[in-house]
Amino acid sequence: MVEVAVTESVPVISVTGGNPKGVLDLVKGHNIKTLVLVAARRQAEKAQELGADAVMVVGQEGGGHLGRSDTGTMVLTPQIVDHLDIPVVASGGIVDGRGLMAALAFGAEGIEMGTRFIATKECQAAHSHYKQALLDADEDSTVVIKRSLGTPARALKNTWTDRILQLEARELGYEGLKDYISGSANQRFIYDGLTEEGFAWAGQGAARIHDVPSVSDLMTKIITEAEDIRKKWSGQS
Repeated sequence: MVEVAVTESVPVISVTGGNPKGVLDLVKGHNIKTLVLVAARRQAEKAQELGADAVMVVGQEGGGHLGRSDTGTMVLTPQIVDHLDIPVVASGGIVDGRGLMAALAFGAEGIEMGTRFIATKECQAAHSHYKQALLDADEDSTVVIKRSLGTPARALKNTWTDRILQLEARELGYEGLKDYISGSANQRFIYDGLTEEGFAWAGQGAARIHDVPSVSDLMTKIITEAEDIRKKWSGQS
């Protein structure tokens, strides 16, 4: 896949999971900007040392796979900003203009959103039941699974994730969990809408998702919210 990105002159790639060195080495000298996902200061410093153009910081509020510590976006983002010379993008729990302005106040150059874009009209792969589950979510509607495997990840809470946590408490390891954390279990919820027969990733920001707009309308709303906050801060409102 990286070779294809080089051949097709893809301008920017995001590197997630594991040591980014191999990917960064492959794209070096090809005028491709690299954004490396990190969940700890040491990872961010290593990414900079290896030549990343920017890092994307994900705090514990985020959906999907997270870092092994419980550090949130509010703490992690400014800490990494203070120790890096390359741009930092904030991620985890951000769904609106307030989150954007908070990230900028922390010193980030921008934000990344995942869960928020699932609840958009353009995200056609996500089943309507998945989107509705996001709309129904509150601040207690997500849970972190797979901690026992060293690969913690945040998902929507349901009877399936309850079962996963029960199995983890019994210390059954991967063999005891594999049928419950498999790709097919993930797909049953996300693609098939079987909300109690699988699991689906979601960040804590789902609690603040209340509609399913177009991406264009969402971006316009975020920018408007951020601009209103900027004016308020500067006394222009």
